[in-house]
Amino acid sequence: MTNIRETTNLRREQRGVFHNWSFYQLRKFIEYKAQAKGTPVLFVNPKNTSKTCSHCGYLAPGNRKSQTLFTCQACGIGLNADFNASQNIRQLGISLLSSLSVNQRNVGGYRPADKLTA
Repeated sequence: MTNIRETTNLRREQRGVFHNWSFYQLRKFIEYKAQAKGTPVLFVNPKNTSKTCSHCGYLAPGNRKSQTLFTCQACGIGLNADFNASQNIRQLGISLLSSLSVNQRNVGGYRPADKLTA
């Protein structure tokens, strides 16, 4: 989300509405809906997920060729950059979930997000 204001193109009348909208509010909406359904919410650190290959795990700033294109310098795979990052985030979530005990996963059907960071 770094530089999101600078990289998002909006009409002038839309800028105020967009920039005042809170990612914290989105987080709270997700937590609220998950709690209502008894679904755990996991938060993982997204650091380097856009520069790491989801196929081979190679991390390099040069892997991210552009805003939309990811090309791994090690294995050569080319992917949509957002898709690649989402696969890395997914894998971090799976790893985090598998590291939790059964009791940690199912306490009241919901775990506070702050206790589930990787």
